[in-house]
Amino acid sequence: MVRISDEIERDVIHLIVEKRLFSISKQTCDLVGNRLQEKYGCYFDKCLEHPEYLLDILSEAYGASAKNIVNQILDDLEQLSITPKIESFQTRLTKFVS
Repeated sequence: MVRISDEIERDVIHLIVEKRLFSISKQTCDLVGNRLQEKYGCYFDKCLEHPEYLLDILSEAYGASAKNIVNQILDDLEQLSITPKIESFQTRLTKFVS
């Protein structure tokens, strides 16, 4: 198994969170990013180490609807585990080395 660096893991989480919020609206993405900066002095890159920051800001801004946003982010993360393309890639590599 390949070890992914902490920096790449942070970048992936940053991109997933930002992409999900932007898919809701640019205003949503900007609001959450600005509030993270104002309240915690950070941006989406710190969400991996401090998910509570993101949850706090989402809860403040969206109340009970924050759960829907979090579930959408979780769905995006779940899709990273194994995708058909990755599975196909793995299968092809396995056949090559067999």
